[in-house]
Amino acid sequence: MFLDPAERAAVGSGDAFRPSLYKVLLFQRVAQAIKSGSINLSHSIKFRPLDGYMIGIDHWRRERDDLLAQAGMTAFSSHTEVLKTLEAALADQFAKTNGNIEAGANAHVKRMPSGHLSLKRPSRTTSIPRPCRAISPSATSCRSPKSSERSTARRAFPRV
Repeated sequence: MFLDPAERAAVGSGDAFRPSLYKVLLFQRVAQAIKSGSINLSHSIKFRPLDGYMIGIDHWRRERDDLLAQAGMTAFSSHTEVLKTLEAALADQFAKTNGNIEAGANAHVKRMPSGHLSLKRPSRTTSIPRPCRAISPSATSCRSPKSSERSTARRAFPRV
């Protein structure tokens, strides 16, 4: 049974059985299981098993090149070439970032006398619009930020 002992006692049994409480507890557990992925719904768009979103392996093997062409992804047909390209781009970005740190051009990184790096974060006093209450219970509103707040937020987090 899915109920713990305290819940079983609260639901009761026999003439003292409380079906409405049982239903609430059941629906809560089912909702938790769906969200965690331990229960999948085959006819659901949102809660299908992971394999339900994927192309079947036989279909993929037969029509791989056509599927890549339809998706405009023929440049990704060779994983070794893709990995070489990504590795080169990552190495270039690391070189650029490290060069900016060494040149003192990165305002968010400071080299300490010991040689270690110290990262500075923007202050929390900067006015940044708060998210909706649905995302964060501590949010005070779901209003759109004023143009002055948007420009402040952009200045607080410069692009790197």
